[in-house]
Amino acid sequence: MSHLIDCENFQCLQGYVKCYNSYCIPHYYLRDGRTDCPTGEDEQPFYTGPCTGYFACWNSNICLHPALLCDGHPECPYGDDELGCREFCPKGFRCISGTVSLTDYNRSIPLDMTTLSRIDPRPRYMDLSGIEIYGFDNFMPETREIFYNLLVLIMSNCKLSKLYIPYDSKWFGKNPPFSIQKLDISYNMFEQFSKHYYNHYYKRIHYLNMSYNKQLKSVGNLRFGFLEILDFSYTSLSYLNDSVFVNLPRLKHLNLSHTLISDFTRQYFLSKASLHTLDLRRIHTKDLDDYLFHGLTISQELYVDHFKICCPQIQGLVIKPRACIAPVTIDAISSCSNLLGFDIQRFLLWMVAILAVLGNVTVIVYRVTWDRSVLQTGYGLFVTNLGISDFIMGVYLFIIAGADSFYRDKYVLYDKSWRNSVECKIAGFMACLSCEASTFFVFLITLDRFLVIKFPFGQVKFTWSHKTIAVVMSWVASVLLSLVPIVLNFDIYSSNAMCLGLPLTNSQAKGWEYCVAVFIIFNLIMFVFIACGQYAIFRAISENRISKTAANMISSRRAEDITVAKQLSLVVLSNFLFWFPVGIMGLMSLGGHEVSSEVYAWTTVLLLPINSAANPVLYTIPALLERWEQFKRGDQRTPSAYV
Repeated sequence: MSHLIDCENFQCLQGYVKCYNSYCIPHYYLRDGRTDCPTGEDEQPFYTGPCTGYFACWNSNICLHPALLCDGHPECPYGDDELGCREFCPKGFRCISGTVSLTDYNRSIPLDMTTLSRIDPRPRYMDLSGIEIYGFDNFMPETREIFYNLLVLIMSNCKLSKLYIPYDSKWFGKNPPFSIQKLDISYNMFEQFSKHYYNHYYKRIHYLNMSYNKQLKSVGNLRFGFLEILDFSYTSLSYLNDSVFVNLPRLKHLNLSHTLISDFTRQYFLSKASLHTLDLRRIHTKDLDDYLFHGLTISQELYVDHFKICCPQIQGLVIKPRACIAPVTIDAISSCSNLLGFDIQRFLLWMVAILAVLGNVTVIVYRVTWDRSVLQTGYGLFVTNLGISDFIMGVYLFIIAGADSFYRDKYVLYDKSWRNSVECKIAGFMACLSCEASTFFVFLITLDRFLVIKFPFGQVKFTWSHKTIAVVMSWVASVLLSLVPIVLNFDIYSSNAMCLGLPLTNSQAKGWEYCVAVFIIFNLIMFVFIACGQYAIFRAISENRISKTAANMISSRRAEDITVAKQLSLVVLSNFLFWFPVGIMGLMSLGGHEVSSEVYAWTTVLLLPINSAANPVLYTIPALLERWEQFKRGDQRTPSAYV
């Protein structure tokens, strides 16, 4: 596989063309009805340019290998591959049938006009790729004068930094424009292409390839009345002047892929301009708005990296939906119109948010006002703090639900600004804080119940000071874990519309390693300990149950501890059942197995949040019902058997 190393920057040999960011293919593979490049661009109109290193048949897409020229058998429709077979040609050149190309020419020696002038002046095709041209200041004017029939000129990788033209109005008046129709000046060192007199000198040009000019940063207003295909891909273009393409009335195919252009809010085209194809792959747009294409019509293909550019709010009605081609056709959570893609998800999110907030507020108020005595116990302190962490999750859900309502029917226009907003970072911080704090407190509840059941006489126990320290340390650790992505400027919270950092997809945003370490590895280890603790608790309870003397020896307090342990086991198991699958899915995703967008969406929208709403029902509602029954009976004893 060594031949594939550095594929992105490898320059193809003569007779080959480069697939996007990939390998090289022979020129005769282009437009042959079969897809040879990884993304199929060899069948796109951008590749109808010169037959680099091959003979271009007249008025046809057929490109012939040099071995087929002057062989006595015409392969071109008009037989032009058998014309001019006895032309004089300098050493190192191939001059056949109106074409000039390099063969074994010593490319370390710069080419001068003296050598070229010895060639027959009638060629229509000239390929000088890979050679430095000496005295280039006079090259273009002299080439125009000598090769008056030249239609295709290829000067790829010739170390060019400018196309020198003597700017003299008298010279322009005496000399007609260059006859060139197809110009390939890719892989050179141009920094700008803005000299307005280019527009006159190359006014007949149909095809212009300036791709892979890594230093090209600016392009002035172009005025090519016949230009149909324009390629600026793989350049450093970051800015385009307003109306830069307005004076290209016949432009049909435009390639701006792999450039640094990010602002598409200005008027680059005529208000009713029409293109066949537009390639915007590997372009990072700053903001998407409903005037992105300013009325531009694209009849065949619009190539983009993200399906959201294909949304009707962005591309408008003048670009047909089937014309927009993106590798990702669906978002895991949001849609073109809304932050939450489905109405049922929106309804459930509101319901879970309401239940999580009201349920956990009820828990906290109940503990503080009605049942303060339970706070003196270890499980009571831990359960109350678990309610606080679940309440934070409810607030997070209200933030997401509010954002969904605020951006209703227009979310795609604000997707990037929302995910990078302070509100989204706060929401992500709260979600992470709630998840990690809940994990700590579920672990502490399990540990506390295990010690009480395993050591009923207090041989090993949580003292009040130990419990307080454990609570404080749990909150501090949770806050620190949640703050790290913000302090280190990770993209975890901005990776999706829900502002959640769950690493359940194959996309690897900045800081994904931290995300995997916390949400997957750390939480999974914690829940393995929790599962082991629950197993030990149930085993201890079973041993008590089968003991012959247990019924006589067990105290009332011991019975209450076992009852509390059983009830808290529901809380622990519910948290385990919600979080453990998340850890497994994360490991699967880390191993290369793709989690479907539907599973990811329902996991983030429903599976995790509903746990915060379920906890109060599991550990407090029974106590409230028992308290109410006691109130109706006039019994003032504390239902200590309930948590």
